[in-house]
Amino acid sequence: MRLVCLLLILAGVLTAQRGPVRVQVTPQNSNIVAGSPNVQLVAREIFFTDLGKQPTGPALTVTWSSNNMAVATVSASGLVTGQATGSAVITAASGPFQGSTSVAVDCSHFNGVGQTYDDCVDPLGTPGTATTYNLTMAMDAAASWGAGTVSVRTCGTSNTVVDIFGGMCSEWAYSGPLAGHVSLSGSCTCPTNVSPSWQ
Repeated sequence: MRLVCLLLILAGVLTAQRGPVRVQVTPQNSNIVAGSPNVQLVAREIFFTDLGKQPTGPALTVTWSSNNMAVATVSASGLVTGQATGSAVITAASGPFQGSTSVAVDCSHFNGVGQTYDDCVDPLGTPGTATTYNLTMAMDAAASWGAGTVSVRTCGTSNTVVDIFGGMCSEWAYSGPLAGHVSLSGSCTCPTNVSPSWQ
């Protein structure tokens, strides 16, 4: 009798973890916005037990896919990159099991002075980081801002693009200690201690 009971207990232990029942993808329902073009997804296995619990297992090696590659692509490691404004469903598959999450992409941002940029089509780089904000980005930003008289000059230790339009001067620094939109004033004076922004 004891042997039968012991076998039943062992059988219960062995069948308690029945999964994986499904694949859990995190984070769920992510948003990709201008200035933050990527989101890293992780897939984990979820098991049901005889007690009804759903313990989460370790990260899985899965096959990632996107149902809308024009909006969001996903790498083999689960890194999602926004391509255009819209939505997509990202799926992680492991054998017969799969899980998914939706991703909303909004590539546009308003610069505060009347223009909206599409950062998926034409990335503006990271404000304050000259290594990711280059001359082309600064020129494009200046052209989008006002399409006035655009010129390149050195301002202190930074190289900048200057756009004079409608009696106002706007400056984008693309090298040195500043990077991004650094000044908007009535005259083109070198910016000092100005925090760069997404403009």
